Formats: sequence, structure tokens, C-alpha cells
Amino acid sequence: WIAIALLVVLVVQGAYTLLAAREPFPNVSMPSFAVPTLSRTGHIHVAEPGIQIRYADGTRRAVLPERFMAPMDISESRFTIDYLFRPDDAHAPVLTPATIQWMKKRTEDLSASKRPVGLEFSWVPIDLDVDAVAGTPVGPAVVREVTW
Repeated sequence: WIAIALLVVLVVQGAYTLLAAREPFPNVSMPSFAVPTLSRTGHIHVAEPGIQIRYADGTRRAVLPERFMAPMDISESRFTIDYLFRPDDAHAPVLTPATIQWMKKRTEDLSASKRPVGLEFSWVPIDLDVDAVAGTPVGPAVVREVTW
């Protein structure tokens, strides 16, 4: 009887979850842990990271986050960039001298003959339409500059 009762509860919960805008808690499924969720209209709000290398002559060069963090896998590189470099409302994460030295070496490796003097990290808030596979900026970027 217990197995049948549990099965009935799970079926009812599944039906409710499909019909409701939010999942009931407590439940058997895992919570989202503050990860953005897809709306019923097929949109999700995300922050698109960007990196620019700044050179001594005043020019800049955009570098894909996954290329900057290579050979790290793309799925790990974006989270690592957010964790190490993205400031929040209160503060920016502290960069150790070893981290700054690594960033300098990495930008030199990506820069051929130009002399890099710093990096600019940006996170642009995007309203991503999953069906159209298109994003629209919805606010100002969060920016962090690192110089050496």
C-alpha cells in the first residue's frame, strides 16, 4: 500500500507541476538553487560574459571566454569566470597576485606582438528567446577592469 500511495502522490505532483507556474515545495525533485528558469513564454534571463584585452596603444581585442580559459572545457570556463571575476552589488572577488600573473601570461599568449596592459570583463543581461535562439540586451553591463 505504501508503494501505491507513493506512486499516486508522484503522479499528482507531476500533473500539478506541469500545470502550475512554479513547483510545489517540499517535493521529490531538486530545487533550482537560484539558477534562472525558463518562463512559460520560452524566455530566460541570462548574463552573457565578454572579455576584451586592452593594449598599451589604446586598442582592444575581444576574446571568447572559452578561448581565454582554454584548455578548460566551455561548460567549466563560464562558471569559473563568473566565480573568479564577476563583481556583485557589494564587492568584487579579490584577485591574488598569482591569478593576475596568470591572466597577464594568458593575454600575452593570445596577443602575438602587441603588449597587453589589462583586461575588461563584462556581463550583459540578456533576455534569451529559446524558440528564436536570439537574445536582446535588457540593461547595462556589469563591468570589471583588471590592469597590471
